[in-house]
Amino acid sequence: KVEIHIDKVSDYIKISVTDYGMGINYKDKTKIFERFYRASDIQKKFPGLGIGLYVSHEIISNHKGTLWVESEPGEGSTFSFTLPIFKSENNVS
Repeated sequence: KVEIHIDKVSDYIKISVTDYGMGINYKDKTKIFERFYRASDIQKKFPGLGIGLYVSHEIISNHKGTLWVESEPGEGSTFSFTLPIFKSENNVS
């Protein structure tokens, strides 16, 4: 089961994706947005190169947003990011 939440927070849009999987330990949470990093438990169970979260972090950062994770082992994870809402002269909200 995966849940997606979208909220407006001040002048930002916040999107959160929650899963109820294996979760991430503290040591891995501090490194998962680094290029080529793969959590030790994940390496054994799922294929990958360790660049997806790094690329996501870079794209969001370059658009003046933030990306973070909240997770506990055995409890699942919530990945969230914010992006600023830019207003144009034609789009006043």
